[in-house]
Amino acid sequence: MDLYSTYSLNRVVVPRLRTMPKLFLTLFPEMVQSDKEEILYDVTKTKRPGVTPFVHPMAKGKVIEGAGYSTKSLKPAYLKDIRAHTPHQNLKRRAGEALGGSLTQEQRMMAAIASDLQDQRDLFNNRLEVMAAEAVIYGTQTIKGQGFDAVVDFQRSAASKTVLAGTAKWNDANITIDTMFGQLEDWAEDMRDRVGQTPGFVLLDPEAWKLLRAKLLASDKGGAKYLDKQNRGFDRISVDLTPSLAGEMGLQAKGSFGDIPIFTFQSEYVDPEDGQVKKVMPANTVLMIARSRLEGVRHFGAIQSMDQNENFVLNAMENFASSWTERNPAVRLLQLESAPLMVPYYPDAVQTITVA
Repeated sequence: MDLYSTYSLNRVVVPRLRTMPKLFLTLFPEMVQSDKEEILYDVTKTKRPGVTPFVHPMAKGKVIEGAGYSTKSLKPAYLKDIRAHTPHQNLKRRAGEALGGSLTQEQRMMAAIASDLQDQRDLFNNRLEVMAAEAVIYGTQTIKGQGFDAVVDFQRSAASKTVLAGTAKWNDANITIDTMFGQLEDWAEDMRDRVGQTPGFVLLDPEAWKLLRAKLLASDKGGAKYLDKQNRGFDRISVDLTPSLAGEMGLQAKGSFGDIPIFTFQSEYVDPEDGQVKKVMPANTVLMIARSRLEGVRHFGAIQSMDQNENFVLNAMENFASSWTERNPAVRLLQLESAPLMVPYYPDAVQTITVA
C-alpha cells in the first residue's frame, strides 16, 4: 500500500496541539459540497408576520406576497497549503526522539508528513473559523490573497449594525447602567421585529465586557440593583463578577440579562497576508445572535485535481490532501486544497454593535 497516496493521506490522524476555538464555526453546522467551481446560495429576506386575510366564500382568494430571496453565484477563492520535505530533513533527530536517534529515515519522513498534514488541517479549520466570524460579525467576507481580492456581501440590512456615538457610548463617563441595559433591551426588541426572534445569547468581546462590568460595580451608576441574584425578572441581571482564568481564549459565561445568556469571547490568529496577530472579534463589540434563524452553511466548491491517469477532475470535497515527488531538486511535496465559503442564509439574524 502506498503510504503517500491520496487515500492514505486523507485518513491520517495524529495528536492535536492547541488550536483556535471554533465558536463561530458552530453557527454553520450544515455542509454543502459541490462538484462545480461556482457556489450557488440564497440570501433570504424576512418580513413582519401577517395573518390570513378574510374573504367572502364566493370571492377569489387574495394573492399574498412571499418574503422572497435572491440567489447568488460565486466562484470561491482557493485555499492551497503546500509543504516541502527534503532528504536532508530525515537525517536529523526529531523532537522527542531518543538521543542518538531511534527512527529510520522512512519513519522520520512519515512522522513529518503526518505532523504537517495535521498542521495543514488545523490551519484550514482556523481559516473556516475566521471566515465564519467575518460573515456573522460584518455580514461580509473578505477574500484576499495571491490573485484574489474581493468582498462577498451577504446583504445584511443597515438596521442590523449599530455604532454608538457621543454620550451613548459605553465608555462615556456619565452613562449609567440603566441606559446600557435599556440599549440591550432595545436591540433585542429590534431583532425580534426584524427576524421574528429575540437573540439566543449576547456575546461581548473582553473590552466591551470590562465596560459593562465597570458600570455594574460603580456605586454612582446604579449597578447594585441589577445584581440581585434572587430576582430573575426582566429588570434584573445575574452576573458573575469574578474574572474567569479558565479558557481565556474561549467562550466564558458571565450571567444572563433577563432570560438571555451573556458570554464573553475572544480568539486570535496570525494573518498570512501581513504576518500580524489579529483578534477575531473587534474591540468593544457586542453581538446579539438568533442562532436558530441564522442558518449558517459551509459551502465548498469543487477541488480541481488529477486522477491516477493524470486526467483533470473536479471533486466535491471539503478538503483534499495529495503528495508527489520531484527529482531535481529531490523533494516530496504535501498539499491541502479547498474552496470554501461560509454563508449565513438569514444574515439579519445578528445584531452587531460597536459600543465604544
